[in-house]
Amino acid sequence: MRFSIRSLRAALISLLIFPISSSDLFAQRLPFETYTTVNGLAQNSIRYLYQDSRGFLWIATLDGLSIFDGDGFTNLTTQNGLPNNVINSIAEDAEGNVLVATNGAGVAVFRDGRFDVPPSLFRTGHHALDAVNAIHVGLKTKTIMLGSDTSVLCVLRGCTIQMLPDQPRLGDGVYAFAEDSAGTVYAMTFSRGLFEVTERGEVRKPVFAHKFPPRFSPFAMLFASADTFWVGTDSGLFLVVNRKKVSHFTANDGLPSNAVTALLRDPDGTLWCGTSAGLCRLSPSGKIFHVYGRENGLVDNYVTALLRDSEGDLWVGTLGGLCKLEPEYF
Repeated sequence: MRFSIRSLRAALISLLIFPISSSDLFAQRLPFETYTTVNGLAQNSIRYLYQDSRGFLWIATLDGLSIFDGDGFTNLTTQNGLPNNVINSIAEDAEGNVLVATNGAGVAVFRDGRFDVPPSLFRTGHHALDAVNAIHVGLKTKTIMLGSDTSVLCVLRGCTIQMLPDQPRLGDGVYAFAEDSAGTVYAMTFSRGLFEVTERGEVRKPVFAHKFPPRFSPFAMLFASADTFWVGTDSGLFLVVNRKKVSHFTANDGLPSNAVTALLRDPDGTLWCGTSAGLCRLSPSGKIFHVYGRENGLVDNYVTALLRDSEGDLWVGTLGGLCKLEPEYF
């Protein structure tokens, strides 16, 4: 899951408060392949990772967009039609167009090898589309939702975009989206937690408000089943089982940091957890197996994005570059 400039600052503070445990990080060195600007990456600070239906890996950075084809990088910036070089989120629509949300110049649509800017699809004149933090394409409905700094949600149906009014229940910007196996979509806000969102874009009451801190920032959300899910926040990692029991894991339980910025689940239920101070691997119940940092082969300790590609490789985005780990090593 992508995180905002605001949450990045908060996580950096957390990094100072919860330093890495050196005893954990020296456990094992893994053969990570590292990609940086030296290897052709547009910029080393990764914000988001996405693999499209054709198998290309899209890498959002603070200074451009990189596309990896397995051999090398193609970099796209404002010189190639990108409206802004800071990328927040990437998604693919039902027609195979790649939607790119920028930090201050709206959404660009990449189709037929070039950007459509401003895309007719998103030409509304609404100021909210200048800063789109998240794009979500429904797994079943293919409905497109956009979340912005001003708590505005918009829903795209066909070629018509429906701008929704400010959501008083949200009371904050939408940071990211997640969807469970039943098709229910959740909006993650900067500091007011999780909200369920209907297909029409209507915001329902906060999810498990009594189970979480009064004000917290969810960075990532991952479903193990329709009723069991993980939430990575600025206050640690939460496991909600059967939508009733909530377990809370923090640095006191072995996490390298309380700022949990990215989540990824293996087919066997093993969880990869990216934090502001390293990468850790947990059992389905939350027991920490290993913690990995620079000493173990990561290019940087601040993990910002996780992705498992179609070949089973693990990709780790950090503030210092991109790493890949082949499946036989974990």
